[in-house]
Amino acid sequence: VGAGVITAGVGAVTGAAAGVWAAASATAKVGDEIDKTSQKIGVSAEEYQALAFAAEHSGFEVSTFQTAAKNLANTDFEGNIADAVNQIMELGDVSERTALAQELFGAKAAQSMAPLLNGEDDIEDFKNQLEELGGMMSDENVKASAAFEDSLTNLQTSFNGLKNGLVGDFMPSITQVMDGITMLVNGDEGGLALIKEGINTFLGQLNDM
Repeated sequence: VGAGVITAGVGAVTGAAAGVWAAASATAKVGDEIDKTSQKIGVSAEEYQALAFAAEHSGFEVSTFQTAAKNLANTDFEGNIADAVNQIMELGDVSERTALAQELFGAKAAQSMAPLLNGEDDIEDFKNQLEELGGMMSDENVKASAAFEDSLTNLQTSFNGLKNGLVGDFMPSITQVMDGITMLVNGDEGGLALIKEGINTFLGQLNDM
């Protein structure tokens, strides 16, 4: 087998691994966002995805549901934001829908959500559509994504701690070198000895590590 073939094979494997990592990271980020936001507004991961899909189709930001959920929490309504939307849409009259939406979600959120609330498809319908399109991330995958992101955060924290610890250990010797340079700039030849001392200390620490 030629060296060129081996190099090409290694490059292909490396590229594939990088591609898998990039895809996993992107998916995990989406899943983690679904997990965290769904918890904030008190709905399941699947319900949140249906809400986001409904918002996209209805022309308003999904963050509107967060505002509506906060207002809903201050009412006597028993249920989450998805339940409230479905209950409003069961009303036949548009004026009744508008009045109840303003009462439960607040005037601003209710106005933004009007295209959805005055339409025919409720949250369950959007959920079914999303599943049919294959765009629904399962609860298991959402939880796996959240775990991946948590693990990545832990890994980054460990690396940062290691880096800070190592640099911190070298800091005194680096400071000696900088002080020695300052002394030389100011005409103090004693700075040369300080620089040598700092370098020797640095090399000794590096050898130990």
